[in-house]
Amino acid sequence: MGYFDKIIDFGNLYKAYRKASAGIKSNSKMKFQVSALDGLIRIKNELVSRNYKVGEYNEFKVYDPKERVILACSFKDKIVQHSLCDNALIPILSKLVRAGILSESDFNISYSSWKNHVSHGNCMKLVRDMDLMIGAIKCK
Repeated sequence: MGYFDKIIDFGNLYKAYRKASAGIKSNSKMKFQVSALDGLIRIKNELVSRNYKVGEYNEFKVYDPKERVILACSFKDKIVQHSLCDNALIPILSKLVRAGILSESDFNISYSSWKNHVSHGNCMKLVRDMDLMIGAIKCK
């Protein structure tokens, strides 16, 4: 089974749904939970047909310890993000770190934080860092 097959596997999407649900109270989560199984099937179909589109960010303010604006992806996007990271990015990174091709310092972030706290920002940072590393490798 390839990485894409693992990402779209219904069981893995369900695990990602459960992981995304943990400790989150949001309107998009509540809307999704009403018909969760249908929603997971819809996500799988969108991914398979290559029609999946990232939704708009939810913007809100927090005031502790200081006021700041938070941009959070939709609950649907969190499910896809967890499935992508758990079933493709983390296994690929693990292999590269174990093989000595990459080290944690290559990403300026510890590998343990990848396993314990996958965020959209971390994923985007990884993509940027990998682009830079691949560009550097091609230039050598």
